[in-house]
Amino acid sequence: MDPTLIGVLGLGLLLLLLSVGVHIAFALGISAFAGLWFLLPPQAALSALWITPWGFASSHALSVVVLFVLTGYLAFASGITANAYEVGYKLFGRFPGGLALATVYGSAAFAATTGSSVATVGTMGRVAIPEMERYGYDRGLAAGCVAAAGTLGTLIPPSVLLVLYGILAEASIGQLLIAGIIPGILSAVIYGCMIAVRVMLNPELAPPAPPTPWRDAVRSLPKMSGIFVLFFVMIGGIFLGIFTPSEAGAVGVLVASLGVLHRFYWHKVMGALKWAGIPLKVPTGVMRVLGDPEGVDPTAGAAFREAIGETTRVAGMILAILIGAALFSQFVSLSRIPYHFSEMLSALDQPGWVILLLILLMYIPLGMFLNPLSVMIITVPITLPVIIELGHSPIWYGIIVIKMMEVAAITPPVGLNVYVAKAVAPHIPMEVIFKGIFWFFIMDLVTIAILVIFPEIVLFLPNLMF
Repeated sequence: MDPTLIGVLGLGLLLLLLSVGVHIAFALGISAFAGLWFLLPPQAALSALWITPWGFASSHALSVVVLFVLTGYLAFASGITANAYEVGYKLFGRFPGGLALATVYGSAAFAATTGSSVATVGTMGRVAIPEMERYGYDRGLAAGCVAAAGTLGTLIPPSVLLVLYGILAEASIGQLLIAGIIPGILSAVIYGCMIAVRVMLNPELAPPAPPTPWRDAVRSLPKMSGIFVLFFVMIGGIFLGIFTPSEAGAVGVLVASLGVLHRFYWHKVMGALKWAGIPLKVPTGVMRVLGDPEGVDPTAGAAFREAIGETTRVAGMILAILIGAALFSQFVSLSRIPYHFSEMLSALDQPGWVILLLILLMYIPLGMFLNPLSVMIITVPITLPVIIELGHSPIWYGIIVIKMMEVAAITPPVGLNVYVAKAVAPHIPMEVIFKGIFWFFIMDLVTIAILVIFPEIVLFLPNLMF
Protein backbone atom coordinates (compact mmCIF):
# COMPACT_ATOMS: atom_id res chain seq x y z
CA MET A 1 0.00 0.00 0.00
CA ASP A 2 1.20 3.50 -0.82
CA PRO A 3 2.79 5.18 2.27
CA THR A 4 0.94 8.44 1.64
CA LEU A 5 -2.41 6.64 1.54
CA ILE A 6 -1.53 4.95 4.82
CA GLY A 7 -0.67 8.37 6.22
CA VAL A 8 -4.02 9.82 5.15
CA LEU A 9 -5.86 6.83 6.64
CA GLY A 10 -3.89 7.29 9.86
CA LEU A 11 -4.94 10.95 10.03
CA GLY A 12 -8.53 9.88 9.44
CA LEU A 13 -8.28 7.31 12.24
CA LEU A 14 -6.88 9.97 14.57
CA LEU A 15 -9.72 12.38 13.83
CA LEU A 16 -12.26 9.58 14.28
CA LEU A 17 -10.84 8.60 17.68
CA LEU A 18 -10.80 12.22 18.83
CA SER A 19 -14.38 12.76 17.65
CA VAL A 20 -15.67 9.83 19.74
CA GLY A 21 -13.95 11.12 22.87
CA VAL A 22 -10.75 9.06 23.07
CA HIS A 23 -8.10 10.91 25.07
CA ILE A 24 -5.66 12.69 22.77
CA ALA A 25 -2.62 10.77 24.07
CA PHE A 26 -4.21 7.39 23.35
CA ALA A 27 -5.68 8.58 20.04
CA LEU A 28 -2.21 9.68 18.88
CA GLY A 29 -0.56 6.46 20.06
CA ILE A 30 -3.16 4.12 18.52
CA SER A 31 -3.26 5.85 15.13
CA ALA A 32 0.56 6.14 15.02
CA PHE A 33 1.14 2.48 15.89
CA ALA A 34 -1.50 1.34 13.39
CA GLY A 35 0.27 3.34 10.69
CA LEU A 36 3.75 2.19 11.69
CA TRP A 37 2.55 -1.43 11.60
CA PHE A 38 1.78 -1.04 7.89
CA LEU A 39 4.84 1.07 7.06
CA LEU A 40 7.50 -0.92 8.92
CA PRO A 41 8.31 -4.56 9.58
CA PRO A 42 6.36 -5.79 12.62
CA GLN A 43 9.50 -6.01 14.78
CA ALA A 44 10.46 -2.41 13.94
CA ALA A 45 6.94 -1.16 14.67
CA LEU A 46 6.97 -2.89 18.06
CA SER A 47 10.42 -1.51 18.83
CA ALA A 48 9.16 2.02 18.16
CA LEU A 49 6.66 1.57 21.00
CA TRP A 50 9.40 1.52 23.59
CA ILE A 51 12.37 3.26 21.92
CA THR A 52 10.48 6.47 21.02
CA PRO A 53 8.72 6.94 24.40
CA TRP A 54 11.92 6.26 26.32
CA GLY A 55 13.99 8.64 24.22
CA PHE A 56 11.35 11.34 24.43
CA ALA A 57 10.59 10.97 28.13
CA SER A 58 14.28 11.27 28.97
CA SER A 59 14.57 14.51 27.00
CA HIS A 60 15.96 17.42 29.01
CA ALA A 61 13.48 19.79 27.33
CA LEU A 62 10.58 18.21 29.23
CA SER A 63 11.95 19.58 32.50
CA VAL A 64 10.96 23.04 31.26
CA VAL A 65 7.31 21.96 31.04
CA VAL A 66 7.29 20.52 34.56
CA LEU A 67 9.01 23.56 36.08
CA PHE A 68 6.76 26.07 34.31
CA VAL A 69 3.62 24.22 35.38
CA LEU A 70 4.85 24.03 38.99
CA THR A 71 5.74 27.74 38.93
CA GLY A 72 2.21 28.56 37.81
CA TYR A 73 0.54 26.54 40.56
CA LEU A 74 2.87 27.91 43.24
CA ALA A 75 2.28 31.47 42.01
CA PHE A 76 -1.45 30.93 42.28
CA ALA A 77 -1.06 29.43 45.77
CA SER A 78 1.10 32.34 46.88
CA GLY A 79 -1.69 34.79 46.08
CA ILE A 80 0.50 37.04 43.91
CA THR A 81 -2.03 36.71 41.08
CA ALA A 82 -5.10 37.38 43.24
CA ASN A 83 -4.93 41.17 42.96
CA ALA A 84 -4.51 41.36 39.17
CA TYR A 85 -8.18 42.18 38.53
CA GLU A 86 -8.46 44.64 41.44
CA VAL A 87 -5.43 46.62 40.30
CA GLY A 88 -6.68 46.53 36.70
CA TYR A 89 -10.04 47.95 37.78
CA LYS A 90 -8.47 50.76 39.78
CA LEU A 91 -6.29 51.74 36.80
CA PHE A 92 -8.81 51.33 33.95
CA GLY A 93 -12.18 51.53 35.69
CA ARG A 94 -12.54 55.22 34.79
CA PHE A 95 -12.57 54.44 31.06
CA PRO A 96 -15.57 53.23 29.00
CA GLY A 97 -16.01 49.53 29.66
CA GLY A 98 -13.57 49.82 32.56
CA LEU A 99 -14.40 46.47 34.16
CA ALA A 100 -13.96 44.68 30.82
CA LEU A 101 -10.65 46.48 30.31
CA ALA A 102 -9.60 45.44 33.81
CA THR A 103 -10.45 41.84 32.89
CA VAL A 104 -8.28 41.97 29.77
CA TYR A 105 -5.24 43.55 31.40
CA GLY A 106 -5.69 41.58 34.61
CA SER A 107 -5.75 38.40 32.52
CA ALA A 108 -2.56 39.49 30.77
CA ALA A 109 -0.86 39.98 34.13
CA PHE A 110 -2.22 36.66 35.41
CA ALA A 111 -0.96 34.94 32.25
CA ALA A 112 2.54 36.23 32.96
CA THR A 113 2.76 33.81 35.88
CA THR A 114 0.62 30.81 34.95
CA GLY A 115 1.10 30.22 31.22
CA SER A 116 -2.28 28.49 31.13
CA SER A 117 -5.32 29.66 29.18
CA VAL A 118 -7.79 27.51 31.12
CA ALA A 119 -6.43 28.62 34.50
CA THR A 120 -6.67 32.27 33.44
CA VAL A 121 -10.31 31.94 32.37
CA GLY A 122 -11.29 29.95 35.48
CA THR A 123 -9.65 32.32 37.93
CA MET A 124 -10.51 35.65 36.34
CA GLY A 125 -14.04 34.54 35.48
CA ARG A 126 -14.93 33.86 39.11
CA VAL A 127 -14.03 37.43 40.00
CA ALA A 128 -14.79 39.45 36.87
CA ILE A 129 -18.11 38.07 35.59
CA PRO A 130 -20.10 38.65 38.84
CA GLU A 131 -18.59 42.12 39.14
CA MET A 132 -19.52 43.09 35.58
CA GLU A 133 -23.04 41.68 36.03
CA ARG A 134 -23.40 43.70 39.24
CA TYR A 135 -22.92 46.91 37.28
CA GLY A 136 -25.30 45.87 34.48
CA TYR A 137 -22.81 44.83 31.81
CA ASP A 138 -24.09 42.94 28.79
CA ARG A 139 -23.70 39.27 29.74
CA GLY A 140 -22.30 38.33 26.35
CA LEU A 141 -19.60 41.00 26.66
CA ALA A 142 -18.79 39.95 30.24
CA ALA A 143 -18.43 36.21 29.58
CA GLY A 144 -16.92 36.69 26.10
CA CYS A 145 -14.34 39.08 27.49
CA VAL A 146 -13.23 36.55 30.10
CA ALA A 147 -13.06 33.67 27.59
CA ALA A 148 -11.12 35.70 25.00
CA ALA A 149 -8.76 37.39 27.47
CA GLY A 150 -7.90 33.97 28.88
CA THR A 151 -6.28 33.06 25.56
CA LEU A 152 -3.46 35.46 26.43
CA GLY A 153 -2.20 32.72 28.75
CA THR A 154 -1.08 30.67 25.75
CA LEU A 155 0.99 33.51 24.26
CA ILE A 156 2.47 35.59 27.08
CA PRO A 157 5.43 33.75 28.63
CA PRO A 158 5.88 31.52 30.49
CA SER A 159 3.57 29.70 28.06
CA VAL A 160 3.45 25.91 28.22
CA LEU A 161 2.09 25.74 24.65
CA LEU A 162 5.10 27.68 23.37
CA VAL A 163 7.38 25.18 25.09
CA LEU A 164 5.45 22.29 23.54
CA TYR A 165 5.70 23.89 20.10
CA GLY A 166 9.45 24.31 20.61
CA ILE A 167 9.76 20.61 21.42
CA LEU A 168 7.67 19.57 18.40
CA ALA A 169 9.44 21.93 15.99
CA GLU A 170 12.91 21.51 17.56
CA ALA A 171 13.11 25.31 17.80
CA SER A 172 14.73 27.48 20.48
CA ILE A 173 12.39 27.51 23.46
CA GLY A 174 14.09 30.60 24.89
CA GLN A 175 13.56 32.59 21.68
CA LEU A 176 9.95 31.42 21.44
CA LEU A 177 9.18 32.60 24.97
CA ILE A 178 10.74 36.01 24.36
CA ALA A 179 8.99 36.27 20.97
CA GLY A 180 5.60 35.97 22.66
CA ILE A 181 5.94 39.15 24.73
CA ILE A 182 5.16 41.87 22.15
CA PRO A 183 2.40 39.89 20.34
CA GLY A 184 0.80 39.18 23.73
CA ILE A 185 0.82 42.86 24.67
CA LEU A 186 -0.43 43.76 21.19
CA SER A 187 -3.35 41.32 21.53
CA ALA A 188 -4.34 42.82 24.89
CA VAL A 189 -4.14 46.39 23.52
CA ILE A 190 -6.26 45.52 20.47
CA TYR A 191 -8.84 43.84 22.70
CA GLY A 192 -8.91 46.92 24.91
CA CYS A 193 -9.31 49.33 21.99
CA MET A 194 -12.17 47.26 20.59
CA ILE A 195 -13.97 47.23 23.95
CA ALA A 196 -13.55 51.00 24.38
CA VAL A 197 -14.87 51.74 20.87
CA ARG A 198 -17.87 49.42 21.24
CA VAL A 199 -18.82 50.91 24.59
CA MET A 200 -18.50 54.47 23.30
CA LEU A 201 -20.80 53.58 20.38
CA ASN A 202 -23.22 51.70 22.63
CA PRO A 203 -22.92 52.78 26.30
CA GLU A 204 -25.64 50.31 27.35
CA LEU A 205 -23.17 47.44 26.83
CA ALA A 206 -21.17 48.53 29.86
CA PRO A 207 -22.66 51.10 32.24
CA PRO A 208 -20.01 53.10 34.08
CA ALA A 209 -18.73 51.86 37.41
CA PRO A 210 -17.53 54.18 40.18
CA PRO A 211 -14.05 55.47 39.20
CA THR A 212 -11.12 55.09 41.56
CA PRO A 213 -9.07 58.22 42.38
CA TRP A 214 -5.68 58.23 40.66
CA ARG A 215 -3.96 58.37 44.01
CA ASP A 216 -5.58 55.11 45.12
CA ALA A 217 -4.91 53.53 41.71
CA VAL A 218 -1.20 54.32 41.95
CA ARG A 219 -1.07 53.05 45.53
CA SER A 220 -2.49 49.71 44.38
CA LEU A 221 0.43 49.03 42.03
CA PRO A 222 2.66 47.44 44.71
CA LYS A 223 0.12 44.61 44.89
CA MET A 224 1.43 43.56 41.46
CA SER A 225 5.01 43.41 42.68
CA GLY A 226 5.01 39.62 42.94
CA ILE A 227 3.89 39.21 39.32
CA PHE A 228 6.49 41.70 38.09
CA VAL A 229 9.29 40.08 40.08
CA LEU A 230 8.43 36.58 38.89
CA PHE A 231 8.07 37.66 35.26
CA PHE A 232 11.23 39.75 35.09
CA VAL A 233 13.37 37.22 36.94
CA MET A 234 12.33 34.36 34.66
CA ILE A 235 11.86 36.03 31.29
CA GLY A 236 14.47 38.73 31.87
CA GLY A 237 16.98 36.03 32.79
CA ILE A 238 16.27 34.19 29.54
CA PHE A 239 16.44 37.40 27.48
CA LEU A 240 19.79 38.46 28.97
CA GLY A 241 21.25 35.00 28.55
CA ILE A 242 21.64 34.50 32.30
CA PHE A 243 19.36 31.43 32.40
CA THR A 244 18.45 28.68 30.02
CA PRO A 245 14.66 28.04 29.92
CA SER A 246 15.13 25.10 32.31
CA GLU A 247 17.14 27.21 34.74
CA ALA A 248 14.56 30.01 34.46
CA GLY A 249 11.86 27.48 35.36
CA ALA A 250 13.85 26.41 38.43
CA VAL A 251 14.34 30.04 39.49
CA GLY A 252 10.62 30.62 38.94
CA VAL A 253 9.81 27.73 41.27
CA LEU A 254 12.13 29.24 43.90
CA VAL A 255 10.61 32.73 43.63
CA ALA A 256 7.05 31.40 43.69
CA SER A 257 7.90 29.19 46.68
CA LEU A 258 9.19 32.23 48.55
CA GLY A 259 5.87 33.88 47.72
CA VAL A 260 4.00 30.95 49.28
CA LEU A 261 6.17 31.12 52.41
CA HIS A 262 5.61 34.85 52.64
CA ARG A 263 1.85 34.52 52.30
CA PHE A 264 1.44 31.96 55.04
CA TYR A 265 4.31 32.70 57.41
CA TRP A 266 5.05 36.43 57.20
CA HIS A 267 2.57 37.17 59.96
CA LYS A 268 4.21 34.52 62.17
CA VAL A 269 7.65 36.08 61.66
CA MET A 270 6.31 39.49 62.62
CA GLY A 271 4.53 38.00 65.62
CA ALA A 272 7.70 36.24 66.79
CA LEU A 273 9.71 39.45 66.57
CA LYS A 274 7.08 41.30 68.62
CA TRP A 275 6.99 38.48 71.19
CA ALA A 276 10.78 38.62 71.50
CA GLY A 277 10.56 42.33 72.21
CA ILE A 278 12.51 43.29 69.09
CA PRO A 279 11.41 46.74 67.96
CA LEU A 280 10.67 46.62 64.23
CA LYS A 281 9.30 49.53 62.27
CA VAL A 282 8.63 48.82 58.62
CA PRO A 283 7.81 51.77 56.33
CA THR A 284 4.25 51.82 55.03
CA GLY A 285 5.39 51.55 51.40
CA VAL A 286 7.40 48.42 52.18
CA MET A 287 4.44 46.91 54.00
CA ARG A 288 2.26 47.36 50.92
CA VAL A 289 4.81 45.34 48.93
CA LEU A 290 5.44 42.67 51.54
CA GLY A 291 1.84 42.29 52.60
CA ASP A 292 -0.28 42.88 55.64
CA PRO A 293 0.98 40.73 58.57
CA GLU A 294 -2.54 40.48 59.94
CA GLY A 295 -5.43 38.29 58.88
CA VAL A 296 -3.55 35.66 56.86
CA ASP A 297 -5.02 32.17 57.14
CA PRO A 298 -2.28 30.05 58.76
CA THR A 299 -4.03 26.78 57.92
CA ALA A 300 -3.47 27.09 54.17
CA GLY A 301 0.11 25.82 54.27
CA ALA A 302 -1.09 22.75 52.37
CA ALA A 303 -0.72 24.90 49.25
CA PHE A 304 2.67 23.31 48.58
CA ARG A 305 1.23 19.79 48.60
CA GLU A 306 -1.67 20.82 46.40
CA ALA A 307 0.62 22.60 43.91
CA ILE A 308 2.95 19.60 43.67
CA GLY A 309 0.03 17.21 43.31
CA GLU A 310 -1.58 19.26 40.53
CA THR A 311 1.77 19.63 38.79
CA THR A 312 2.29 15.87 38.88
CA ARG A 313 -1.14 15.30 37.36
CA VAL A 314 -0.77 17.91 34.62
CA ALA A 315 2.84 17.01 33.82
CA GLY A 316 1.91 13.33 33.55
CA MET A 317 -0.89 14.20 31.15
CA ILE A 318 1.41 16.40 29.05
CA LEU A 319 4.11 13.71 28.98
CA ALA A 320 1.61 11.13 27.75
CA ILE A 321 0.42 13.51 25.03
CA LEU A 322 3.96 14.32 23.93
CA ILE A 323 4.91 10.64 23.73
CA GLY A 324 1.88 10.07 21.53
CA ALA A 325 2.86 13.14 19.49
CA ALA A 326 6.41 11.81 19.05
CA LEU A 327 5.08 8.50 17.74
CA PHE A 328 2.63 10.29 15.48
CA SER A 329 5.31 12.64 14.11
CA GLN A 330 7.48 9.62 13.30
CA PHE A 331 4.56 8.02 11.47
CA VAL A 332 3.77 11.23 9.55
CA SER A 333 7.40 11.57 8.44
CA LEU A 334 7.57 7.96 7.22
CA SER A 335 4.30 8.39 5.32
CA ARG A 336 5.89 11.33 3.42
CA ILE A 337 2.78 13.44 3.94
CA PRO A 338 4.85 16.63 4.59
CA TYR A 339 6.74 16.07 1.32
CA HIS A 340 3.58 15.58 -0.72
CA PHE A 341 1.85 18.46 1.08
CA SER A 342 4.74 20.73 0.11
CA GLU A 343 4.63 19.46 -3.49
CA MET A 344 0.88 20.05 -3.66
CA LEU A 345 1.20 23.65 -2.49
CA SER A 346 4.13 24.27 -4.86
CA ALA A 347 2.04 22.96 -7.75
CA LEU A 348 -0.48 25.73 -7.12
CA ASP A 349 2.06 28.16 -8.60
CA GLN A 350 0.88 30.91 -6.26
CA PRO A 351 2.84 33.59 -4.39
CA GLY A 352 4.17 32.68 -0.97
CA TRP A 353 1.64 34.84 0.84
CA VAL A 354 -1.23 32.94 -0.79
CA ILE A 355 0.20 29.61 0.33
CA LEU A 356 0.70 30.98 3.85
CA LEU A 357 -2.88 32.25 3.89
CA LEU A 358 -4.18 28.82 2.83
CA ILE A 359 -2.21 27.17 5.64
CA LEU A 360 -3.53 29.59 8.23
CA LEU A 361 -7.11 29.29 7.01
CA MET A 362 -6.83 25.55 7.57
CA TYR A 363 -6.62 26.17 11.32
CA ILE A 364 -10.07 27.74 11.63
CA PRO A 365 -12.16 24.68 10.59
CA LEU A 366 -9.82 22.37 12.53
CA GLY A 367 -10.27 24.54 15.62
CA MET A 368 -14.03 24.20 15.30
CA PHE A 369 -13.88 20.49 16.12
CA LEU A 370 -10.55 19.80 17.88
CA ASN A 371 -8.92 21.27 20.97
CA PRO A 372 -5.92 23.57 20.37
CA LEU A 373 -3.24 21.10 21.47
CA SER A 374 -4.60 18.44 19.11
CA VAL A 375 -4.58 20.89 16.21
CA MET A 376 -0.98 21.91 16.90
CA ILE A 377 0.28 18.34 17.20
CA ILE A 378 -1.42 17.29 13.95
CA THR A 379 -0.48 20.32 11.84
CA VAL A 380 3.03 21.40 12.88
CA PRO A 381 4.90 18.30 11.56
CA ILE A 382 3.10 18.71 8.21
CA THR A 383 3.14 22.49 7.74
CA LEU A 384 6.47 23.54 9.29
CA PRO A 385 8.64 22.19 6.40
CA VAL A 386 6.53 24.23 3.97
CA ILE A 387 6.85 27.36 6.11
CA ILE A 388 10.64 26.99 6.26
CA GLU A 389 10.76 26.42 2.49
CA LEU A 390 8.87 29.68 2.04
CA GLY A 391 11.67 31.41 3.94
CA HIS A 392 9.84 32.11 7.19
CA SER A 393 11.37 31.72 10.63
CA PRO A 394 10.14 28.77 12.73
CA ILE A 395 10.13 31.17 15.70
CA TRP A 396 7.77 33.54 13.88
CA TYR A 397 5.59 30.63 12.75
CA GLY A 398 5.43 29.35 16.31
CA ILE A 399 3.87 32.61 17.48
CA ILE A 400 1.43 32.57 14.55
CA VAL A 401 0.46 28.96 15.35
CA ILE A 402 -0.11 29.80 19.02
CA LYS A 403 -2.19 32.81 17.98
CA MET A 404 -4.24 30.52 15.75
CA MET A 405 -4.65 28.24 18.77
CA GLU A 406 -6.10 31.23 20.61
CA VAL A 407 -8.66 31.60 17.83
CA ALA A 408 -9.41 27.86 18.07
CA ALA A 409 -9.93 28.19 21.83
CA ILE A 410 -12.91 30.51 21.29
CA THR A 411 -14.30 29.04 18.04
CA PRO A 412 -17.58 27.10 18.19
CA PRO A 413 -18.58 24.34 18.57
CA VAL A 414 -15.57 23.23 20.69
CA GLY A 415 -14.18 26.55 22.00
CA LEU A 416 -12.53 25.19 25.15
CA ASN A 417 -12.28 28.60 26.83
CA VAL A 418 -15.98 29.22 26.20
CA TYR A 419 -16.88 26.02 28.03
CA VAL A 420 -14.66 27.02 30.96
CA ALA A 421 -16.42 30.41 31.08
CA LYS A 422 -19.75 28.58 30.97
CA ALA A 423 -18.65 26.41 33.92
CA VAL A 424 -17.75 29.55 35.87
CA ALA A 425 -21.05 31.28 34.98
CA PRO A 426 -23.56 28.45 34.38
CA HIS A 427 -26.51 30.87 34.35
CA ILE A 428 -25.31 32.48 31.10
CA PRO A 429 -26.55 30.56 28.02
CA MET A 430 -23.84 29.11 25.75
CA GLU A 431 -25.17 30.95 22.68
CA VAL A 432 -24.88 34.25 24.55
CA ILE A 433 -21.21 33.57 25.32
CA PHE A 434 -20.43 32.57 21.73
CA LYS A 435 -22.19 35.73 20.52
CA GLY A 436 -20.10 37.79 22.92
CA ILE A 437 -16.95 36.19 21.50
CA PHE A 438 -17.57 37.44 17.93
CA TRP A 439 -15.75 40.78 18.09
CA PHE A 440 -12.83 39.24 20.01
CA PHE A 441 -12.58 36.65 17.22
CA ILE A 442 -12.41 39.46 14.65
CA MET A 443 -9.72 41.26 16.69
CA ASP A 444 -7.67 38.05 16.80
CA LEU A 445 -7.78 37.91 13.01
CA VAL A 446 -6.67 41.55 12.87
CA THR A 447 -3.76 40.78 15.21
CA ILE A 448 -2.71 37.78 13.11
CA ALA A 449 -2.83 39.93 9.96
CA ILE A 450 -0.56 42.51 11.62
CA LEU A 451 1.93 39.83 12.73
CA VAL A 452 1.96 38.29 9.24
CA ILE A 453 2.45 41.62 7.45
CA PHE A 454 5.06 42.81 9.97
CA PRO A 455 7.00 39.75 11.17
CA GLU A 456 9.57 42.05 12.76
CA ILE A 457 7.08 42.58 15.59
CA VAL A 458 7.59 38.95 16.56
CA LEU A 459 11.31 38.70 15.83
CA PHE A 460 12.45 42.04 17.28
CA LEU A 461 13.11 40.85 20.84
CA PRO A 462 14.50 37.38 19.92
CA ASN A 463 17.03 39.10 17.63
CA LEU A 464 18.24 41.19 20.58
CA MET A 465 18.86 38.17 22.81
CA PHE A 466 22.34 37.39 24.04
